[in-house]
Amino acid sequence: MPPKTKFSREDIVNAAFELTREKGIEKITARDIAETGCMSTRPMFNYFYSIDKLRGAVLEIAKELFDEYIEDGLKYSVPFLGFMSEYIQFAKDEPML
Repeated sequence: MPPKTKFSREDIVNAAFELTREKGIEKITARDIAETGCMSTRPMFNYFYSIDKLRGAVLEIAKELFDEYIEDGLKYSVPFLGFMSEYIQFAKDEPML
């Protein structure tokens, strides 16, 4: 019987997301993510067919974060101004995303 997986899909995606925030999406590799999470590369490929699939999951999290900024911006008294303000703030806060 094979050993149980110690890392969940969410653990791997979150490690990849944090690495993306530092380096950018195109610079992350399976080995980099494995080093961040103190694991081998094998658990990643149990959940994701390729590194591109993992990058897609990371982009989904980045999109959710961006949407949070935009939702906050739409609460301004002038929604368009709030939208643009939060758009710029997102770019300042998360330059690698």
